[in-house]
Amino acid sequence: MLESIILFIFFFFIGAWLLIGDLCPAPSRAVKATVTGYHRKEKNSRIKELSAMLAGRLLPLIHIGKYKRIRLENTLRSAHLKETPEEYLSKALANALINSVFWVALGLFLSPMLGIFAVGYCVFLYHQEARRAEKAVKKKREQIDLELPHLANTIAQELRQGRDVVRMLTSYSAVCGDLLKMELEITLADMATGVRKDALQRLSIRVGSLGLSQICRGLQSVMDGNDERSYFQTTAARLEMMQDQQTERFIQTLFIKIKPYSIGVLCCMIAILLVAVVLYVQNGI
Repeated sequence: MLESIILFIFFFFIGAWLLIGDLCPAPSRAVKATVTGYHRKEKNSRIKELSAMLAGRLLPLIHIGKYKRIRLENTLRSAHLKETPEEYLSKALANALINSVFWVALGLFLSPMLGIFAVGYCVFLYHQEARRAEKAVKKKREQIDLELPHLANTIAQELRQGRDVVRMLTSYSAVCGDLLKMELEITLADMATGVRKDALQRLSIRVGSLGLSQICRGLQSVMDGNDERSYFQTTAARLEMMQDQQTERFIQTLFIKIKPYSIGVLCCMIAILLVAVVLYVQNGI
């Protein structure tokens, strides 16, 4: 009897759920996700419009020194950002102000001390935004550096067949990673429309990698008619050794980061062992 009542209640609720769902259709999860993404995108677009408007107001107030401007121009060129240094810094300042205006107002309203911390948070956000291009360039440089030993070895082997630098770079751009491929394609297009040595020099400046600068110098020497096979073999070995040293340093930093967690796990194991011993002694007594 009890089982029949339970089954009746179960099927009654299922039927009621299906009937209500048919009479009052609700949007599916996909529709909800689409609408939520649309509203989020619309909100982000409004924030971007506000940030662009504020950046335009702040642009006349941005003044950069000569050395800093040249360095920032090279960084933006390496990051493939078509902005002037003043526009880039004004956008960074606008984003920092918009993202921290609530916390600054709340801190000043609650306590002057909290207001000082909120202003410090705004300054921190500005430095993070201002270094965004530098971080992107550094990440790109690290990924390109991983391929440089193979590039140097490939050039050393290609020099046995000829000294056509354009052919070497064209053939290697078909098998390399996306970032290096993009840089090589820009350089090849630059070579087709200008002086080839200058194109290699601009590649070296644009990426800012020491290993790539050495490869570009070797390729410029090849254009002068020199046989640089031994140079590229030595460069490849040096770059591989540098990568091994970087890997060792990275592993050491990982060990330093993991060390507190390993000590914590060891302390937990010792605590569990002590608790087990204490419980065993108490039960024995």
